[in-house]
Amino acid sequence: MKEALDRQTKNVRGVIDIMKIKMKRTAVILGTAAAMLFCTPVMAGWQQDSNGYYYLDGSNRVYSNWLRMANSTGGYTYYYINSNGYMVTGWQKINNVWYYFRSDGVMATGWQEVNGEWYYLDPQNGQMKTGWHNQQENGTTIYYYLKDSGAMTRGWRQIDGSWYYFLDDGRCVIDLWVQVNGKWYRCGSDGKMKTGWYQQDGNWYYLDSSGAMQTGWLRDNNTNTLYYCDTGTGIMATDWKQINGTWYYFNTAGAMQTGWIKNNSTGAYYYLQSNGAMAANTTLNINGVTYSFDQNGVYIGTSSNGMSNTSAPSGNVTGAATSPGGTSTGSGTNTSPSVSPSYNSGTVTTPSSNYGPSYGTGSSSAPGGTSSSGVTTATVPSVSTNSGSSIITGSNVTNAYDSYGNLIPGLTSGPPM
Repeated sequence: MKEALDRQTKNVRGVIDIMKIKMKRTAVILGTAAAMLFCTPVMAGWQQDSNGYYYLDGSNRVYSNWLRMANSTGGYTYYYINSNGYMVTGWQKINNVWYYFRSDGVMATGWQEVNGEWYYLDPQNGQMKTGWHNQQENGTTIYYYLKDSGAMTRGWRQIDGSWYYFLDDGRCVIDLWVQVNGKWYRCGSDGKMKTGWYQQDGNWYYLDSSGAMQTGWLRDNNTNTLYYCDTGTGIMATDWKQINGTWYYFNTAGAMQTGWIKNNSTGAYYYLQSNGAMAANTTLNINGVTYSFDQNGVYIGTSSNGMSNTSAPSGNVTGAATSPGGTSTGSGTNTSPSVSPSYNSGTVTTPSSNYGPSYGTGSSSAPGGTSSSGVTTATVPSVSTNSGSSIITGSNVTNAYDSYGNLIPGLTSGPPM
């Protein structure tokens, strides 16, 4: 009986020993697997968690600051990792300089459109630019102006005391006429808006203090001299001009004349009344003498004390190169003035130097103001203001869009991934 119990006890102990061995082996296997699991190094590079993207360097440390990575074009792509270790996107101010990072984290360069506004980011370092920016397009230097916010300027902007106009695509109008809200403006070869008398191709124009080209009658308040600028082209009248069916004569400086006019070629005399209108098909009493004029305005004789006289009129006579021309509705010869108008401070011509705007900053609002040159719009008795029968299609007036085309910024973008 005892022997049987001893044998049974040995068998149980053997089973227990076997189970212990198996458990030890299992523990060793599990330990080795755990060690392998927790000791496998995480690969360096981009990682993502619920807060965004982060970058691990070769030592499995979270990277921060600027990150430069080679791209497929042989260049570099730049990212910025903030102090929390995450990649940034959108506008970021770093060391007091603005940068823009695309949705994939790449630092943008060149032209970049953000929320409908264009910005220019330095192609070398990505820094947002402000102030004047110029670049070559189709062999032409094009100027842009970037506001303090970095946004590209459109429309009117005053910079260092001068007005400039920028098209919808941001280009500064240079040495062109431009029409804005139905009014014509002239920008010089330096881009600055012109004011006062302006001469182009031998023709004179008048631009008020807001820069808008004036048409119709103008009066020099300092000398009381009247001028007339064509309602179609804005060209200042010289020589004979018919306005609303009435003939007027303007000298080579554009001043409206009154009194006697003689055609030096034919010897015919004409009389311009105090309002400048040429007498025609009528009889006038001038200084106590009655003078008669045919339908073309030619003086045909006098009548005094019932006696007829066809001698030349007395008094001051101004010589005229041509006759008004009967029923003609032409605009006259419009010869180039030999002197600038009397209220101009000097000859106004297209500047020949300082091509392109000078660099500077400014504020933005629409140009405006009242005339400061002593020149105002004016009416003449029996003549409607700002009207005329002679409309000339002007080849000198050019819409700025016609010369520039429809290019838009954004010719360059950020470097490829």
